[in-house]
Amino acid sequence: MRLLLTRPAGETAEMDAQLRRAGHVSLTAPMLRIEIAGGSSLNLDGVQAVLATSGNGVRALAQSTTTRTMALCCVGPRTAAVARDLGFTNVMMSDGNVARMATVVRERFRPDGGRLLYITGDHVAGDLAGDLESAGFVVERQVGYRAVAATELPEEPRRALATGAIDAVVLMSVRTAQTFVRLIESLKLAPALRPVDAICISPAVAAASAALPWHDMVIAERTDGTGVLGAIEMAARGRRSS
Repeated sequence: MRLLLTRPAGETAEMDAQLRRAGHVSLTAPMLRIEIAGGSSLNLDGVQAVLATSGNGVRALAQSTTTRTMALCCVGPRTAAVARDLGFTNVMMSDGNVARMATVVRERFRPDGGRLLYITGDHVAGDLAGDLESAGFVVERQVGYRAVAATELPEEPRRALATGAIDAVVLMSVRTAQTFVRLIESLKLAPALRPVDAICISPAVAAASAALPWHDMVIAERTDGTGVLGAIEMAARGRRSS
């Protein structure tokens, strides 16, 4: 399959390598640009654990403190791997989405054990803080990075879409999907997507993409890279059998 990857620059290398090993080819068109805030010193006094739901959250944490021994709870193996690569030594991982992470935090920590520091972007998916606060925890949110929406579609992927050289677009966040829809509509390229599949990491992402006339929408069974790769293979099988 010929795929268009829309994740921020620097976050597609691993998936691109996996896709190439599976016989697919890809172009990139980042829909978001990540700006790490950093520079500010975090107050970790009374913090029993830090929560990070993305590699960018971990990178922001690493730029804001030299401490590497705090309990650090990460969503998924990729975020945990970023944490270990940056020298954090007490990394816990929840396999799945923020709802599963809330369960892991409730199992491992106590509401009276100290506050939880949640490192996020300027936009937050899900309600991890609300889930934990309803269980009695004190959650302090610290915005560590910004995701800035793209204002244009790069020339190469724009031409590839217009000429039918893309089979599927991979969308891994609601804001990514919203930005892609906005840019496609502004360029009046929506008709070019009629033969193209949307590979969506979640039902929420599929809903954010639904304004475009996709050939098909395939939703990952898991909200992680493994789930998205599985959805890509499902779409590829569908094309081969049609």
